[in-house]
Amino acid sequence: MQNALKMDDRLPNKSYLLRTSVLSGISLFLSLIALFFALFHVIHRSELFLAFVECILSAYSYLIYTQLKQKRYPKRYILYYAYYLMFMLLVGTYFQPIAQGLFVWSCLAPIVLYLLLGIKHGMYTSGLFLAIQSAIIIMKLNQSETYSMLESMFNLVLCYIGIWIVSHLYESNRSDIENSLMYLASRDSLTGAHNRLSLSTSFHRFTSTKKEQQHLSLLILDIDYFKQINDRFGHDIGDKVLIETSLIISRIVGDENLFRIGGEEFCITLFDVDLNEAKKIGEKLRHTISNHLFNFGDKRLQLTLSIGICRYRNGDNLSDILKLADIELYKAKKNGKNQVRICQADAQTSLEDDVEQYKSA
Repeated sequence: MQNALKMDDRLPNKSYLLRTSVLSGISLFLSLIALFFALFHVIHRSELFLAFVECILSAYSYLIYTQLKQKRYPKRYILYYAYYLMFMLLVGTYFQPIAQGLFVWSCLAPIVLYLLLGIKHGMYTSGLFLAIQSAIIIMKLNQSETYSMLESMFNLVLCYIGIWIVSHLYESNRSDIENSLMYLASRDSLTGAHNRLSLSTSFHRFTSTKKEQQHLSLLILDIDYFKQINDRFGHDIGDKVLIETSLIISRIVGDENLFRIGGEEFCITLFDVDLNEAKKIGEKLRHTISNHLFNFGDKRLQLTLSIGICRYRNGDNLSDILKLADIELYKAKKNGKNQVRICQADAQTSLEDDVEQYKSA
């Protein structure tokens, strides 16, 4: 599906939240420090150009801080700001006397870069920064008789690499743990399909970013006579049926659109698909399952699906659509099962009327 939402979009991105939190603290800190050094260079050294550059850094850092607090800062700006900080440190090291020791701050670069950019960008940028900064420091040390170039570079590089390795290991392990927790939070433990939490966050994402002409059709599927399968063959066979059914459905609609919301009940989200196309997909699912032979040892099963379909109407919440689709699923079950039914309620029909019709059916 063209606009199907990925799992990363459905659940809160903890890495992004961490990075924005870190960036918020860094930007406020640098705003104050840059302002302090700007005043220092004006009052004590009369270095107006350097003070002007530091005032720009202070103002830009504070702007970023205020935008982050208002939650309006694009992700790409985190990347830009991290590069900007490294650039300012390189420029400062180049223009300031080596005796001032500004290069010592280089050791914080891997920590900041990994926290802000993640593993891949953090690793590459840390290596590039070390190479450029080392070249600048060597050039500066060659011009100074105050320090021993070999000892200074040896200690700086070793310290930098040590912090780099620790930062890489920490971010790598943190990322693996987060991905595992995200998977557990968003997936059904039996079938591996997305769960109701993932459905809720996916729907919220759709409604908050929905454009005028975008559509959403929602299907609720239920395996017919599933209770009899459990009673006759046992819950172990019932679980295998659910797992295999989930795999079959995901091959047709895509894993990102499949959710398990009940015992034998699944939900499918179809983005930018109208009701007619949704019904065709529903019929394909019904036909595929009814013609599939479930083979578990010496047991052979053929199953059918009942499907209810509803389209998102402006202003509907998730529970509204689920209720309407469930009404059609109930009607399909009542009218003989193994069929697809579409909710015909238009935008003028209230949910309360639809529910009353459902109760009186």
